[in-house]
Amino acid sequence: MFRLCLLCLPILAFGYQDTKPTVPEETTAVDSLIEGLYKACTFEAGGEPDFEKLRAYCLDGVSFVQPVGSSGRAAKAIGLDPFLKLWERDIQRSRKTKTAFRESIVSVHKRGFGNLMHCYVVFEIRIGAKDSPARARGVDSIQLYKDRGRWWIASITTDFERPGKPIPAWLLAKESSGKKKG
Repeated sequence: MFRLCLLCLPILAFGYQDTKPTVPEETTAVDSLIEGLYKACTFEAGGEPDFEKLRAYCLDGVSFVQPVGSSGRAAKAIGLDPFLKLWERDIQRSRKTKTAFRESIVSVHKRGFGNLMHCYVVFEIRIGAKDSPARARGVDSIQLYKDRGRWWIASITTDFERPGKPIPAWLLAKESSGKKKG
C-alpha cells in the first residue's frame, strides 16, 4: 500500500498530463467541428493555417488520403505529421503566403450512428480575396468518432472535381442529415 502511494505522488503533485491540448469547444458538435476545420485551413496573406487547432481536432492515428491525379501512382494514407509537413512545404513553395488561402464549405451531408459520423463536405478553394473566383472544388470524405464528450477526426480522404468527373448534384444540394422527412 505504501509503495503504491509513493508511485502516485508524482501524479498527485503534478497532475495527470493528457497528450492532447485542451478540448476546443467546437468539437462537441459535428457542425461546429466541420466549420472549425475549414476555418483552421484558411489564412490571410502572410499567415498560415492554424496547425495547433488542426492537431487538436484529430484523433491519434488520424489518416489522410490525398488525390493522386493523373500521376499514375497509387493512393497512400499518411498520418497527421507527414500531412502537415507536406502542406506546409506546399504553402511555402506557392504564392499562398503572399496572397491568401481560403477553403469554404459549399455543402455537408452527414450520416451517423452512435459514436460514428461520416460527412461528405463539398468545398471550394480560393487564392486571394474572399470574392475571388474558386480555383478548385472538391469533396472531403471525413470520418468522425465521438469519445470523451467530443468529436474527433479519424480520417479525411479528398478528391477534386475535374473534366469528366463533376461533383454529383446530390452532393451539391444543401445539408442533409440522413433523417427521413414526414
